[in-house]
Amino acid sequence: MKKWLIVWILVWVGLPTNAQTEIDDLLEQGVAYAEQGLYEQALEIYLEVEHQLPDNDILLYEIGLLNYYLENYQTAIEYAEKVMRLSQEDYMITSAILIKGNSLDLMGKPQESINFYLTMLELFPEDNMLYYNLAYTYYTQGLLKEAEESVINSIIIAPEHSSSHLLLAYIHDLHQNRVQTCLALHFFLFLEPFSDRSAEAYLLLDALSKSSVAVNENDPQVININFNPEVNKEFSTADLMISLLEVNLQMEKNLGKTDEELFVEMTRSTFKILGEMGEKREETDETSIWWDFYIPLFYEIAKTEHIEAYCMFISQGVNPQAKEWLDENPEKLEAFSQWFLTD
Repeated sequence: MKKWLIVWILVWVGLPTNAQTEIDDLLEQGVAYAEQGLYEQALEIYLEVEHQLPDNDILLYEIGLLNYYLENYQTAIEYAEKVMRLSQEDYMITSAILIKGNSLDLMGKPQESINFYLTMLELFPEDNMLYYNLAYTYYTQGLLKEAEESVINSIIIAPEHSSSHLLLAYIHDLHQNRVQTCLALHFFLFLEPFSDRSAEAYLLLDALSKSSVAVNENDPQVININFNPEVNKEFSTADLMISLLEVNLQMEKNLGKTDEELFVEMTRSTFKILGEMGEKREETDETSIWWDFYIPLFYEIAKTEHIEAYCMFISQGVNPQAKEWLDENPEKLEAFSQWFLTD
């Protein structure tokens, strides 16, 4: 899980007409170095250009970013502050805020970082990356309640931000809240099925789906259920029902069903259990990301013929059989995609 990501800005504006070609050539070379990870060489070029463009916010941002990558955090902060003073573009200012906030954290000043993000969120309350990075700082400091509140704000603003769902999953995994962890992992994998993070997330999801049942070592016919209703009270009933479902699937495994078939069954049944509970849940004025966002979506998928395509899609980064299924059934994946985009 990465704390943040800022894409290299390759469009340069506001350059003077004199020496335009020379500056463009230097910048092109600097960008090439940066994209290869040759940050010191890129920084050297950008500093040369800075003499000619001392107030160019994009150039100053890039210099700050390079210093951040090179772990020159104090210098990174100084350039970020220049951008915050000079720029008229909100996206440039918020990107510079990320450099300063994360630099403070990595300098061993997490409380300063937290206070800074909180202050900046008063100015930019709709920027999900500020909420996400604040949440990550809270998370690394063990302030899990605050981390959860902040990352949920990030998800509300930008539900397509995969890292926020992954962080929310890790927060609830520390609480041993299996249901919430699995829901957030599912959405993360739906957004990001290919990556090193995806592999880790899928393995955690798979482990959690089997975590409450164990075959008795002395008698393979006996399956033990590990369940504590006090651990996760909001979802204790669902957790117990999912555990009983696991027992049933353990028995079905002996009937020759593949791991992929069992995963589809487990996913469909879990989503339906949660969805049916959500329909019976009493309405409250308080919104819940679980009952109002994750569960309704996954319940709708579970009620369709597309649940198999969904399961293969989120598994493809780890499971070769899932990738093979997708290659052999492109029309089913396309049908799922069309259903999702239109419903």
